[in-house]
Amino acid sequence: MNILQIMGCSSDQYASMERYLVEKAKISKERGDKFFLVYENIPKSKLFIDDFIKKGGRLHYMKLNSFFNISYYRKISKIIKDEEIDLIHSYFTPTCHYINIYLTMKRTKKLVRTAANLPISLNKRKKSQKAYFLFLFSIRHRILSLFAKKIMCRSKGVMKELKELGISSDKLVVTPGGVNTEFYRFSPDSRWKVRKSYSISDHTLVLGVFCRFITAKRLDELIRAYANLCIPGQEIVLLIAGDGPEEERLKKLVKNLNLNSKIKFLGHRNDIHELYSALDIFCLASHGEGMSNSILEAMASELPIIASDITPNRELIEEDLGGYLISFKNDIEFSNRIEKLTNKKVRENMGAYNRKKVISQYSVNSRIEKEFQIYEELIN
Repeated sequence: MNILQIMGCSSDQYASMERYLVEKAKISKERGDKFFLVYENIPKSKLFIDDFIKKGGRLHYMKLNSFFNISYYRKISKIIKDEEIDLIHSYFTPTCHYINIYLTMKRTKKLVRTAANLPISLNKRKKSQKAYFLFLFSIRHRILSLFAKKIMCRSKGVMKELKELGISSDKLVVTPGGVNTEFYRFSPDSRWKVRKSYSISDHTLVLGVFCRFITAKRLDELIRAYANLCIPGQEIVLLIAGDGPEEERLKKLVKNLNLNSKIKFLGHRNDIHELYSALDIFCLASHGEGMSNSILEAMASELPIIASDITPNRELIEEDLGGYLISFKNDIEFSNRIEKLTNKKVRENMGAYNRKKVISQYSVNSRIEKEFQIYEELIN
């Protein structure tokens, strides 16, 4: 079986997504299959490129600038022909829609795509919920669903919303996110090293979030909730790692709140797996996740989680067992949850519970096995 996976995104680091692809290349080779990957840029991590090729993957770089990029389609067609591709798996919009429409017109039948994010919830923030909007939105998704044999949903929440838009259950299947639990795990040495580098004492409670700086992540809500924290006698700092279009606005917000000494922007990092060990609590205020890789990584690193109360997060975080689901606009709710987690024993119990859950339900290998099962069903 020769698989072509088209990633409609760039690769800027060696994180969970890249590690999933390396493991997929490894498993493909072990099965006697071939795994071809198309990225929209030359990945920035040379280590990722080397690992991917070493494990048996074949890597191509080409960017689809618009729906009418004929040269891109020709290159894809050439790969499909030359490498005798059996199945195409497209990932991330709008590229996955464009390429599936084109390939359907070329009568390519074995097409699957991943639905990574919540289709309705993510757009509720931007548009009114009048009936005509939902009707048009539903029509759009129904049409797009025609250009794939299967749609892999990142969570039950994503599948539920696609069903609400009128997409047939026969097309939908859940392939949950997965994380490399050997790579993402707590390390006492990393905790000491990171805390020392930022002059953070053992008694300081460290909150953290590592993600792209985009509107959907609602980092501004987390920053404002942190600004209103009031826990007497407890020093608390917030570490934020990543970059993106919202970076300047967020830094300005922190400055206006006089929090420069308490909130540290760590920039783009290649050692995220070590940063998790320095934290005591992982926080994510995002409004639009399919299934958060960063939450899975934090759970694997034995951290309690405070996250936004959205459907995919409910699948991951069990209230009082692994963390809390809240509205970050509710300052009192956020403060109360942080106060409960000042108890080290509570944090340790939740962290242990989260790691056990990730190992049993959300390993990267179980995700890949599910994808190959779908591929085989379509091909056979």
